Amino acid sequence: MQLRLPQKLILPSPRHAAAALLVGEVIWLSLLYPLVPGSLLAWVVTLFLPIPIVMYGYFALGAVCWLSPQSPASKWRQLLAALVAISFGVLVFLAVYCVEHQLSGQFHYG
Repeated sequence: MQLRLPQKLILPSPRHAAAALLVGEVIWLSLLYPLVPGSLLAWVVTLFLPIPIVMYGYFALGAVCWLSPQSPASKWRQLLAALVAISFGVLVFLAVYCVEHQLSGQFHYG
């Protein structure tokens, strides 16, 4: 069994990554629009929570794309790719659930 590594890892340039991060933050805050963070801790968590989630999603997508063209034991590779995708969903759910329970009183309607 021989694993083929990708020829090159596709990473965006720092300018494109910063622009995507800014657009993502604007979309994230617009989705929360009626609720406004009322404390510094709530603002920090609201602004920085999407960053590790997007990073994990990027690397999970890279892992799934790396696993997909491999031919030997394809059923096991499909199962592993599905587990990586499910782990991303679990990470997002746990992050939002924990923040919602920890910071529920620190948001108000704006």
